[in-house]
Amino acid sequence: MTPQLFTIARETARKPDVVEPIGEILLDRGVIQEDQLAEARSLQATSKVRLCEVLVARGWASHADVAQALADQNGLGYVDLATDPPEAIPMDMDSIELYLKHRLLPWRRIGGIVCFVTAEPHKAPAALNALSPTTGLAFFGVSDQPSIDRAALELFGPELAARAAERTPY
Repeated sequence: MTPQLFTIARETARKPDVVEPIGEILLDRGVIQEDQLAEARSLQATSKVRLCEVLVARGWASHADVAQALADQNGLGYVDLATDPPEAIPMDMDSIELYLKHRLLPWRRIGGIVCFVTAEPHKAPAALNALSPTTGLAFFGVSDQPSIDRAALELFGPELAARAAERTPY
């Protein structure tokens, strides 16, 4: 089933009036416990990594749990790339490099508009600006980074391997 996608405008990213912290969302959903959240916040303060990364590294939340919470936090739809993989969309190497740099993936084409998935929805307006400076809108969904990485390897791997082979002497 195709998830609901939402439009992100470059200048006015769609954000709820009150952004609930990601730890609270995961706590409310029963994904993590109070003591795990407290310990994760403590580890976050000393390690300088994002709270989500601490929760996943400790095994208290999955990548998918975090991606679903980020989708809700940002008012976006969640895309499970395992059950709803991206379409093969023809693109040039410059586009591939931009997708990899901004950690997002073209997912579907609806009419003439490309819909993207990202694991970092807070960076979507900046990515949109880099990808299409003349277009003010795009459609985004959220997926977890390991799924995006696997899909990117499937979509871009052959092209990246061919380019690497051309630049590497035998």
